[in-house]
Amino acid sequence: MKAVVSPSASASTTGSNCCPSKSKIEKVLETQSIILDGPERIHCSALTKEIIGDTFNKYWTLYDDFTTLYDLLRRGLRMSNNGRCLGYRPSEGSKYVWLSYKEVLKRSLNFGRGLRHLGLKKKDFVGIYCKNRVEWVLAEQGLFPFSMTSVPLFDTLGPKAVNFEISQAEISLVVVEDDKKVRHVLDPKPECLKIIIHIENISEETSKSAETMGAKLYKFEEVEKYGEKYEKKYPEQRPGPDDIAILNYTSGTGGNPKGVVIEHKNFVAAISSNLITFSQSRRGLNPSDVIISFLPLAHSYEKLVENCALVTGSSIGFFRGDVQKLMDDIKYLRPTVFPCVPRLLNRVYDRVISRASKSVVRRCFLNAAIKSKSREVRKGKLRRNSIWDVLVFRKVQNALGGRVHTVISGGAPASLDILEFFKCALGCSVLEGYGQTETCATGSITHPKEVNAGHVGAPSVCCQIKLIDVPEMGYLSEQDQGEICMRGPHVVKRYLKSPEEFEDVVDDEDWIHTGDVGKWLPNGVLKIIDRKNNFFKLSQGEFVAPERIETVYAMCHYVSQIFVYGLSTESYLVGIVVPNIEAFRNSHPGQGLEDICRDPNVKPVILENLTITGKDNSLLSFEQVKDIHLCPTPFSDELGLITPTFKLKRSEMKKYFHKEIED
Repeated sequence: MKAVVSPSASASTTGSNCCPSKSKIEKVLETQSIILDGPERIHCSALTKEIIGDTFNKYWTLYDDFTTLYDLLRRGLRMSNNGRCLGYRPSEGSKYVWLSYKEVLKRSLNFGRGLRHLGLKKKDFVGIYCKNRVEWVLAEQGLFPFSMTSVPLFDTLGPKAVNFEISQAEISLVVVEDDKKVRHVLDPKPECLKIIIHIENISEETSKSAETMGAKLYKFEEVEKYGEKYEKKYPEQRPGPDDIAILNYTSGTGGNPKGVVIEHKNFVAAISSNLITFSQSRRGLNPSDVIISFLPLAHSYEKLVENCALVTGSSIGFFRGDVQKLMDDIKYLRPTVFPCVPRLLNRVYDRVISRASKSVVRRCFLNAAIKSKSREVRKGKLRRNSIWDVLVFRKVQNALGGRVHTVISGGAPASLDILEFFKCALGCSVLEGYGQTETCATGSITHPKEVNAGHVGAPSVCCQIKLIDVPEMGYLSEQDQGEICMRGPHVVKRYLKSPEEFEDVVDDEDWIHTGDVGKWLPNGVLKIIDRKNNFFKLSQGEFVAPERIETVYAMCHYVSQIFVYGLSTESYLVGIVVPNIEAFRNSHPGQGLEDICRDPNVKPVILENLTITGKDNSLLSFEQVKDIHLCPTPFSDELGLITPTFKLKRSEMKKYFHKEIED
């Protein structure tokens, strides 16, 4: 696997001898990927050859004692010396209660043996349908010692989606959280479902309904007791790297979700690769770290982060299940690593800006603080002991517990302003990653010491990336632009019962075609610039990619959510906008979204600021919305408008707002 340095990157390193010598990190950041020999211009991490060598695209792990997900807890136990593993808050106002690695290992084994006692066997699929909590991890970790497969079900899914996934995977047993979710899986009960394990108590009415429908009910702790009682009867049946670890359903932006078959070796490669990225920082990930768990564990991104924590002996603290009270959980947990999505970062940022706007003095101080610390950030200096930290940013730091050294943003693009703000405010690394369920949430990730924003970093160590032509949109690989394709040991080999759909996205050479359009920057990092599959033509013949426009408009302070659409019979775009209530706190004190949307003065303000944001981010005239409709109801998965990971279901949005679009 011979490699050459990217010509564009190489050129940047051959300056005059009179230039001052560059630091080691500057040299690393200016050449973050290399191009392999051949016409396809395949990029891989500058670390790939050194770390993986010639075994690329085969089985790969970073540690000899980590070959399957069975090893997560066992290695974590050794690394942490039986330290804190999983934490939860029993009630509001209470501190975190912790289970050690030994306790988690023992309880998960008991749960797995309890399932064997109930009749489950090797290779059986087990559904997990609840919010992030201790029992979620106990259930999944209890499956791996007996070579069973975890099937995470998004806790926000309604009966229809849950029924589809249980039926397609032929799941006979589901672990659910509460009475409401038991009723969901019984509405109607899939024929294959025989056993429901509930974590919390359920009503007598629900219990009778389950019995009538032929489903047996067991309490979670009851199953653990079975396992403890019959410990010697059910020896472990450890999985191999090629066995199925997880059946992870996609969040489904259109049509039914697809069951992504993830083998142990896929996730092991993804975890190993990301741990190498973390190790490029001063600290890496280690047993002293604490991670807050609130993003859905049914999403491969959150699963990846938490598995990285377990294998390094770090601690995971769960939120209490209410996102509105997340900041209270964070205050008690005081995490060091903060995995999140841009939507949450936007919310914190908006709150800071809103409070500063109430006073001219506060606003001036905030602007001066950001300007001063931005200069330091661009020089690679991250700290929280400056005068600006004391005067301005300490409240933001304390709101997140005061110990965060790494923020990880994924699931959607984050704006440049937001990323730079958090580097300044928290004085910490802010990583932005890119991946898909089919790649175990791994593809590329920014370097922990990266000083520039606006890209998603170099290829992960286990990943090769190439760009292919999208001629209908004017993107050509010879110009370092095109559809992003990835391959490596982290890429899955099939969908469950959907071979034709899998062949549509993965070719004969194992390249997964993502549908995202990217661009290589001179230092070998990847920038997402468009979306291939979602574009339409306006009446004047211009093609429009709405997702890119929505990403730009999401930077507008006045916008919480936006959907952009255009009819082929019209020459302009329209937008459905949910206003950002924080932006109107001062002008509309005490008013809700309905009042704000009814105010005739609000619409022109938002439209004007959308136009300004569009111009600042190089949107062309025909890409700017010319009219908007204000919506007082946030887009939600309950309405069927977004996925559990907050992505718009475009076909459903079009149907739901067809009157507003046509008017």
